[in-house]
Amino acid sequence: MARSNVEHFNLLNRWPVVMEESPWHFNQLAGANAPLTAPCDEVYTQYERDDIADGLNLAVELVSEELGFYPHPVWITDRMDLGHGDPMEWQILKTRYGYLNEFSIRTKTLIEAGADITYTDTNGDGIDDTATLTIATAVVVGEIRVYFQVADGASEAAGDDWEIEPLTISSTGAVATITGPSYLFTHPQVVWANPTEQPNYKTKLPFDSADNANYVTDVDVYRVYGNATGAVKLLTDPILDCSVANSGDIAENAVGRIINSRLGLFEVRLGNCLSLANCTYWPTQIWISYKAGYPLRDNRMDRQLERNITRIANVKTPYKPNTFCGERSLTMWQRDREYIENVSRTASAPPWGGMTIGEWDSWNMLKRLQLPRGGKITARSL
Repeated sequence: MARSNVEHFNLLNRWPVVMEESPWHFNQLAGANAPLTAPCDEVYTQYERDDIADGLNLAVELVSEELGFYPHPVWITDRMDLGHGDPMEWQILKTRYGYLNEFSIRTKTLIEAGADITYTDTNGDGIDDTATLTIATAVVVGEIRVYFQVADGASEAAGDDWEIEPLTISSTGAVATITGPSYLFTHPQVVWANPTEQPNYKTKLPFDSADNANYVTDVDVYRVYGNATGAVKLLTDPILDCSVANSGDIAENAVGRIINSRLGLFEVRLGNCLSLANCTYWPTQIWISYKAGYPLRDNRMDRQLERNITRIANVKTPYKPNTFCGERSLTMWQRDREYIENVSRTASAPPWGGMTIGEWDSWNMLKRLQLPRGGKITARSL
């Protein structure tokens, strides 16, 4: 699985698909199922994947800031000021990012360490192209995640940048079956840690896709879910009571009541009362942790968002990959980075100042999804 230390919002492994590149070559593998013949005569290395991840990261952040939502659900934390008035008396607040799903804190728990992988040849070409895991668990499909192990090169157990995705997961309610193409399980230490070969250490080193030693044999499986405990807190400042010294914020547990998911509108309620009787001092802020983002379709990012963010990323990637497998891939890359000449800035221009075809085309497709900005909506004064 292509990975990077940079957050790429689950788009790095989709990049070769959108760009019509070989996912085997993208993972530094080649063989009878992915031959190195012109123009596909080189594999990608970690340096190139990191560059692409940098571009994807910047593209998502630019787009999310302007649209008012992330292209797929993520967990976000924020502090918001409260206006004058009892927060119980119908103050309506708005999260910074829309498509609010739930108030929760991202939490991980181990399902199975060192889960065995079975590799099979599904099309009879001599390559064990499919990986399968069978896990005894009642955890729902949407909360199951798979990670590389520390023993195989991961920097930490269940590290976010070592998640193996995208995978297909089904469940009977007692047993989960996880499948995915073998290239997603490429061994980090055996393959990715060796990008070039001797004697000059400049020639890219491809690894044989038919050699099972180039894939990991087991992985860690975790449950990743939202824990509602402590996800909403009213913050009070004791200095507002002149009889005491300021000792910092005092947090009172509360809950968030979602009014409008798409716009991120919500109200605050204390978890154990209908008034502020249990609060030590008057609340001035609220701390929230919430899950929000554009809904997935078939466990994948919306196709329009995926394609147009990829096009913007092609512009923002710092260096051109040395390898493009086909003329169409190269043409897509070059056209996205082509500057628009003799044009004045208009309402159609990307708000971050982009002046390339890829940015203009993509922004004009995406801006129709733009949401209003966040802040306090209303309050009833005391």
